[in-house]
Amino acid sequence: MTTNPLCIRVNTARLIGISVLIFGFIAQITTEANAQAHSSASEMTISASVGGVSPIKLNGPLIAGGNTSTERISPDNSTVVFRADAEIDGVIELYSVPIGGGTVTKLNPNLSGSRDVNNFAITSDSSTVIFHADVDTTGVDELYSVPIGGGTVTKLNGPVTPNGRIFDFTLSPDGKTVVYIGDQDTDDITELYSVPVGGGTVTKLSPNTLTTTREVLFTRMISADSSTVVYLGDQNTNGVNELFSVPIGGGTVTRLNKPLPSGGGVGLFGIELTPDGSRVIYSADQETNNVHEIFSVPIGGGTVTKLNSTLVSGGSVFEFQVSPDSSTVVYRGDQDTARIDELFAVPVGGGTPIKVSAPGANLFFYEISADSSTVVYQTSTGGTGVDELFSAPIGGGTVTQLNGPLAVGETVGYFELSEDSSTVIYSTGLFDADEVPSTGLYSVPINGGTVKRLSGPFAEGSGVSGAEISPDSSTVVYESDQETAGVRELYIVPIGGGTATKLNGPLVSGGDVQDFEFSSNSSIVLYRADQDTDEQDELYSVRVAAPVPVEDETSILFFMPAILSATLRK
Repeated sequence: MTTNPLCIRVNTARLIGISVLIFGFIAQITTEANAQAHSSASEMTISASVGGVSPIKLNGPLIAGGNTSTERISPDNSTVVFRADAEIDGVIELYSVPIGGGTVTKLNPNLSGSRDVNNFAITSDSSTVIFHADVDTTGVDELYSVPIGGGTVTKLNGPVTPNGRIFDFTLSPDGKTVVYIGDQDTDDITELYSVPVGGGTVTKLSPNTLTTTREVLFTRMISADSSTVVYLGDQNTNGVNELFSVPIGGGTVTRLNKPLPSGGGVGLFGIELTPDGSRVIYSADQETNNVHEIFSVPIGGGTVTKLNSTLVSGGSVFEFQVSPDSSTVVYRGDQDTARIDELFAVPVGGGTPIKVSAPGANLFFYEISADSSTVVYQTSTGGTGVDELFSAPIGGGTVTQLNGPLAVGETVGYFELSEDSSTVIYSTGLFDADEVPSTGLYSVPINGGTVKRLSGPFAEGSGVSGAEISPDSSTVVYESDQETAGVRELYIVPIGGGTATKLNGPLVSGGDVQDFEFSSNSSIVLYRADQDTDEQDELYSVRVAAPVPVEDETSILFFMPAILSATLRK
C-alpha cells in the first residue's frame, strides 16, 4: 500500500478532527456490517460463496511416488503445515505454505535414509511448529520446534539414553509448554516431562521411583488454563493403572483416584477434564472389580464423588461426555436394565442422575450440543437393528425423533451438530452394508422440524463418503461420487438445503478427493486429492466464503491516506 507524503506544515487540529471523523465512520459501518452478519450469517455466507473459483495447489513439485499427508491449518488461518515425501520417496518431511498459496518452506533439517517426521502441532498463537522426528539419529525420535515460516530448529528434549526415544507429546492450550513422554533418561522406563516451546530447561514431572514395570502410560491431558497435567500410570503398583495430577512446571504429584480393589484400574472407558479445567471425570472399577463406574474429583485432588446411580447386577458405565459449559456429565450404561444401554445426565460434582434417552432405547452414539442444552443420540428401537436419530433436553424431558421416514433397508449412519446448536446433519445408509457409501445426507433443526435433503440423488452404489459443517454453521461440505460412480468429489451446500457447488478442480482419470477440512473462520476449505496425477495426493485450498465485514473495513482503510492527504492540502 502506497501513502502520499504529508506536508510538514500540518494543521494538527484539522488532522485530529478528520481522523476522528474517519475512524468514527469506520466504526459505524463495521458495527452495522457485524450486526447484519450476526442477524443473517447463513445468508451472508451463501451470498459470498464463490462457486467456480479455481482451487489453489499448495504443495510444491513432488517426486515420483511422493504424496502429501497430515495437513493442519494454523489457528489464525494464515498458514497450512503438512507432511510430504516431496524430495525423496518414502522420506516424510515437514513443510509450511500460506493458505492462499505461495512459497513452500521446508521446516525440518534435511532428512535421509529411513528418517521421517512423525507428527507435529502448531502453537495457539500460530507462531511455532512442534514436530516429532528422528532428525539426528535414525530410529531415535526426538522433539523439535521451529518458526512456522521456517528458521532455526531447536531440539526440545534432553539428551536421550542409548536405545531411548521420545514417544509422544502434547501442547499446552496457551502454546507455551510442551509435555512429552519417553524413555529419555533410562531405557524402557517411560517418564513424563515438560519444556518451554522455544526450548530451555526440561522438567521431569513424574516421580523418580519409576521402573521398567511401573511407568507413565500414553494417556495425558493438560488443563484449559495450562497449569496442570493429568496422566495415567502404574507408577505405584505394577499393572494397576491410576490417575495423577502434577503442576506443568513440576512439583508434587497427587493421586486422584481412591484406593482400588484387587484387579481394579482407572480409565478403561475414559478420562476427561472438564472444559473449565476444574475437575477430572474418570471411569474405574474403583469399588468392585470389573464393575466400571464414573467418578469426579478436583484436578488438584480432594473428595472423589461417584456420579452414576447404583447399577443393576452385571451393569456398567461404558462411556461419558462432559458438557461444554462444564456443568453436566452425560453417560451411557446399562444402569437400570442389564444389556440395555441408556443415557443419563448428572451434575459434574455429583447429584441425582436423570434419564435422558427414551426408556428401553439401546444406544451407542451421542453428542452434546455446544450450548450444553441438548443431547442428540442414535439408537435402534423396537429390536429391528435399524438406527434412528433423536434429541432430548440435557436435563431430561420430551424426546424428539429427528430423522424422516427411512426406506426399506436403510438406517441412520453418522451425524454431526452445528456449532450454533441449531441444526443436526445426518446420513442414511443401507443396513449391514459397511462398504457402501451413504445413500443420503440431510439436515434438521436440533429440536425437530422439517428435514431437508442436502445431497443430490445417487445412482445405485454411489453416495456420500463424509461431511462436515462449517464452524459458522452456515454450510456443509461433503464428499460424494454423485456425478460419476466411484469418483469422489467435493461439494458445498447451505445447511438448510439448496444448490450444491462442486469445490475441487477437474480430476485426472482415476483421481479422487481423499479428505478435507474447513478453516476455523469458515472461509476456506482445504482438501487432499490425486487431482492432477493419479495416485499422487496433493494439497489444495479453495475459498468458499468472503469475510465481508473485514473486507469492507479494509477497503476504507486503504483509501484513508488519500483522503487525509487531499483534505490537508486545502
